[in-house]
Amino acid sequence: MDKKTQKTGRNPIAEAVPVGERLARIRNARGVSQKALAKRIGIGQNRLSDYERGRTRLHPDALVRLAKALKVTADEIVGLDSRQGKSTLLSHQVLRRAARLEALPWAMQKHVLRTLDMLLTAAEI
Repeated sequence: MDKKTQKTGRNPIAEAVPVGERLARIRNARGVSQKALAKRIGIGQNRLSDYERGRTRLHPDALVRLAKALKVTADEIVGLDSRQGKSTLLSHQVLRRAARLEALPWAMQKHVLRTLDMLLTAAEI
């Protein structure tokens, strides 16, 4: 533990980005609206907005429901994830394309994936 953490008892890395801002970033990366997420976890959109703006502290029960709904860990939302900055979130564009790919018949998926693999390999050169 460094001296700053010992003095304050806080994790300076976790404080770099406020929890609400981190929550909004994760929600946006998932391509989910405030209204849809709020409905999914059983709270009002205004409450979710207050969480994201830092007007209201995130209740632990809400944190758990948000993490499950967004398919992330609670640690990622509060900034305690050990990967610190190495986000596993996929962009909305990638998720949308992955969903379209999964809707294709298996034979077509194989062709698209083979083409994608070739393009990615060429891009690495």
